[in-house]
Amino acid sequence: MFGRSDAEGGWTRRMVLSGSVAGLIGVPLSSIPRELSAANSAVLLNSQKYVRNRDLVIDAVAEGADNSGATDARLAILAAIGLVPTAGAVVRLRKGSYKLSSRLILNKPGIVLEGEGPATILLPDVAAFQVGADNITIRNMTVRGGVAGTQGAFQSLTSGAFKHWHFENVIFENLAVTLRRIGAIQSTGAAFTSGAGFDSHVTFENCAFSGFKGDGMLNIGGVDHVTINNSWFHDSGVDFNRGDMLKLSSGTQYWNVTHNRFERGTRDAIDCYDGHRGLIEGNTIVDMGVHGVEMKVASNSAPNPADRNLVLGNHIVNIGIRSSCPGIQCATSNAIIANNLLEGGGGMETGIRIGKVTDGSANTHDNIVMGNRVIGANGYGIAALGCDGIVIQGNVVTGSGSSGFHVSPSKNTFIAGSAAMNVSRSNGVADVWT
Repeated sequence: MFGRSDAEGGWTRRMVLSGSVAGLIGVPLSSIPRELSAANSAVLLNSQKYVRNRDLVIDAVAEGADNSGATDARLAILAAIGLVPTAGAVVRLRKGSYKLSSRLILNKPGIVLEGEGPATILLPDVAAFQVGADNITIRNMTVRGGVAGTQGAFQSLTSGAFKHWHFENVIFENLAVTLRRIGAIQSTGAAFTSGAGFDSHVTFENCAFSGFKGDGMLNIGGVDHVTINNSWFHDSGVDFNRGDMLKLSSGTQYWNVTHNRFERGTRDAIDCYDGHRGLIEGNTIVDMGVHGVEMKVASNSAPNPADRNLVLGNHIVNIGIRSSCPGIQCATSNAIIANNLLEGGGGMETGIRIGKVTDGSANTHDNIVMGNRVIGANGYGIAALGCDGIVIQGNVVTGSGSSGFHVSPSKNTFIAGSAAMNVSRSNGVADVWT
């Protein structure tokens, strides 16, 4: 049960526990190293005190959890969670299917709920989890709803605001909305209600999201410090009004959306609605019903000076299948949009559009569009409408259906020396600005 480690003389092999009394761990005397058995005791009352550099593992199946999917496994998994000491532990779910009549309450800091890969499948009737503590990790499993997609990943949030939740190698399938800071989780994406849940530091790494019927497979509202990395969003939405893949809203800030793939959705790939100080970098976005990336504020009106979003090095292909629209729509301020490749197809009306209004009122300001390549937009390659302060430099537009570049009506526009700094091969420099 124990194995000597070369690292710091500690013990690195895991000890798998099964029992019904928290804090009291039965260990055969023969398995205890000589250094730990001076008292000739077969019981360690505080294993964390004696065994270093290892994880404590509690086996949910050993606690009675049915992994055949035939009967409700919820109470047995909760019993395993109840054995987690204050220092935290791994609650192991073996391969198999776990039927959940209601949510799993994760209310002890340091819980690691760990499956054995995609073949560990949670089947919630209503929702999978309830948020109730800091420092929780969920990894190596599938969370799968029914065909109707009305189950949620989270519901009935415990009072409080919690942080440091990490999701690693989790597949979310056929659910409603995956994550919100506050509010009920419903297939229609209900309005926020009172109560609190996630506060800050939420991470999704190597996850997958598909088959969602609500608006926003991953819907994050009012959370600080969010990271979504190396994940796959695909095949979502049911109609034109529901189907954004990733939503960052209600003042969510300090977020990173990096190196993900978004494909085959009914609306936007990334909808940043009142989300600030964010980074969208290195993503691939293919076959979306509306925008690839949309950044806006409430009612597309008064811009928030704290927006400061960066959209860098993304590849966006075949946008606007359901509604003619820009590949990147920026109706916020202080954004930098640089080094992106946008390829037409579908209804990509404009490659990159800054601003929303066309009546001359400046509703965005101080944006930079630099070093982008736009191929085959149906209309303009890059357009600035109703902007106060914009820099457009070093962009290349080819094969646009209208002018390569269009700025009207905007003011305080800096063209980096001359219009020739931007190139439109299909229309020529002479009509770059129309």
